[in-house]
Amino acid sequence: ARAWKGFVAPARWQIGWMGDSVVSEWSDTEEVVMLRTLSTLPSQLRTNEYLSAQAYCDACESFGVIGGYLWVSFRAPEDSSDYDADLPSNMKNKVFVHNLRAWNYPYGRGTE
Repeated sequence: ARAWKGFVAPARWQIGWMGDSVVSEWSDTEEVVMLRTLSTLPSQLRTNEYLSAQAYCDACESFGVIGGYLWVSFRAPEDSSDYDADLPSNMKNKVFVHNLRAWNYPYGRGTE
């Protein structure tokens, strides 16, 4: 078993660990948002700060599924919860991009 643990942003959102209010939904316009580490409590977020951001991508294809959302998040081991303290060094303080494939509730199609 690996020493570090955690769920990527779209998985956290799908299972209800992250509400819509902490996810910025990008549109076709340019918008700058501040991403905080995924373990940040929603009450600690300031204006224009989010745990993740998503943008719909109708041209994204993954495992034969076309469409879905691109998710962007930030993982840092130096947060107050130590949730990602054992994250491998090559994954520390990085921005992660995941493709949440098109899906129908309640069954997800997975991420990559």
